[in-house]
Amino acid sequence: MIGAASRLIATYLANALWEVPVVFGIATVCSCLLRRTSWACRHLLWIGALVLTTLLPLCALRGQTGGSHTQSPSQAQSVLSSNAGDSNGGTRSSFHGKALSQPIPFSRNVLWILAGSYLLYVLYRLTGLGMALRRTDGLRKSAGNRPVPDVLARIAEDCAMTWAIHGVSVFSSAETASPMTFGFRRPVLIVPERTLGNVSKEDFAAAVHHELAHIRRGDYVLNVVCHFLHLPISFHPLAALMKARIDETREMACDELAAERSPSRAAYARSLLNIAESICPAARGRFDQALGLFDTDSLEDRVLNLLKPIKLVGTVWSSVLAVVGCGLLVGGCLTISPFSFQVVHAAGFRSDFRSFEGSWEAQFQGRTFVVLNLKEQDGKLTGICTHATRFEENSQGELTHVDEQSRVDEILEARMSGSKLLLTIAHTNDEEKWARATVELTTRREGEFQLMIPASKDSLSRPWRITRISQSFDRNVP
Repeated sequence: MIGAASRLIATYLANALWEVPVVFGIATVCSCLLRRTSWACRHLLWIGALVLTTLLPLCALRGQTGGSHTQSPSQAQSVLSSNAGDSNGGTRSSFHGKALSQPIPFSRNVLWILAGSYLLYVLYRLTGLGMALRRTDGLRKSAGNRPVPDVLARIAEDCAMTWAIHGVSVFSSAETASPMTFGFRRPVLIVPERTLGNVSKEDFAAAVHHELAHIRRGDYVLNVVCHFLHLPISFHPLAALMKARIDETREMACDELAAERSPSRAAYARSLLNIAESICPAARGRFDQALGLFDTDSLEDRVLNLLKPIKLVGTVWSSVLAVVGCGLLVGGCLTISPFSFQVVHAAGFRSDFRSFEGSWEAQFQGRTFVVLNLKEQDGKLTGICTHATRFEENSQGELTHVDEQSRVDEILEARMSGSKLLLTIAHTNDEEKWARATVELTTRREGEFQLMIPASKDSLSRPWRITRISQSFDRNVP
């Protein structure tokens, strides 16, 4: 159980290492395609890239895990009744992407250390996220007894009316350096105490409009979700850069909305600079789950974006470009999804026939339905395969029934392909009725046996777990 879990974690990490840069590159190209659209579109694009980057490495785990047992069964088929590949034993498309995977051998101890280190790292990041949420909640409670002056409260109320947002509480706090907001049911806007005495009405209104844009867009909840999605791949430097793109485009999108409710974009940019002058940099970053006015290091870019002429495309073209960009991102991820690395135990990566020699059996509901007897002799592997004559599978390629009758077939050919043993099993002298299968060791005493069934079959047979029952060839094993 622990060994299987360590292989799954290592496989996820191995694929995340190369898939994160690829998805980041595709998202960068798509973002350039959307440069004439709103920042809100680009923000959603980067969120989609983060979701796909986190989930894409999971596709590589499908070859190492089983699926649901609730699907309806398909028609019964002969186990070894038809040819499943070319005459040289090559793989067919029924492998559904697994033929495009590359095995990577690791010793059991290395896998355990790697998996343990990764889990400790994720636990550390998860603990940090929990502490940040707790600090933010503590800030809400401490600021609850510090209302802002009536003049500023009326400005905040007037700003909220222009957004048609109700129930926003405005407080002050000595612990914050810039205006920030958090919460989704009862949002709270916190203003630093040091700015209350010298902030102008225009600058305060600009800050409030920016924070109200966060509330209208639901950025607080979305930010928390993005932090959780970022956790599994946070070890990758480009994943951190992707998260930075999400934060940057989020602030740009809020600037766009806030500038629309300001006297002008230049006036809003001037207010940002005025407020930034009163901020203490040392106090930033303590409440990273709250959405502050200057959470990112992109103030210069934000001001330049506000001052440059607006050259956005129309609503129709914006929608078209958004669909094309998202389509390219999803299509690119689907294109690379069949390619993967599969981490295997080093014991299962030995390329000699002796590691497969002996008797192996597969059981279904406590009854043996496949027995492999393999023997290495003169540099070749020979043997027999005793198996049930018929079986039933569901739509996910999982066994639901096996016949009690069985027969014995000869192993006509056996050859190595990476970590897998490719077997040609002869039912008769008719090549049309030959079948091919693969055997891959997961430990010294366990492995996976998979039929390479015709590509025309709707469902995909999943590997069957086989166990070594003897180290020697035994024709008497049933």
